[in-house]
Amino acid sequence: MDAAILQMSSALISGPMGRRPGATTSSGLLCPATRYHIAARLGAGTPLWFTLAASALPVGIFIQFLSAGTALFRDAEMWALHGAMGGALAVPVLVLAGGAAFVIRLRGFGWWAGLTLALYLAQVAPAAGANPLPLSLHPLNAALLLTASLTLLAKVERRCARHHPDGA
Repeated sequence: MDAAILQMSSALISGPMGRRPGATTSSGLLCPATRYHIAARLGAGTPLWFTLAASALPVGIFIQFLSAGTALFRDAEMWALHGAMGGALAVPVLVLAGGAAFVIRLRGFGWWAGLTLALYLAQVAPAAGANPLPLSLHPLNAALLLTASLTLLAKVERRCARHHPDGA
């Protein structure tokens, strides 16, 4: 009886097909059950391009807030910078969403990257039109977008700190 319980518990701990997650076969390949497992590839760390995109997005949104305030209260020509920067922010947003969707080890960021993409699209859509009601929600959505981007950056930085070679 004890041997049967021990065997069952070791099978549960070792995972599917009797191998622990991330284990390799005799040929050195990942086991089929763990080939697409997110945790099996976390040791590879977060790519630099993903980290840079996560860092650039809150900075760009901050520039958006500054340019909008300056255009509203000082220099109306700053609206051109506001519009151009808003379009340029599509690059880090799409990099984050694409990375989380297509790179297996980044799928843990999928929810926040997807939310950031949705908020970005909700931010750009009213700005393209001239309807005052959706445009009045533009600052609120910008604050939500900034919050989502800062949360995503914190999660990226936390993962980078976990996988830092110094262990810091």
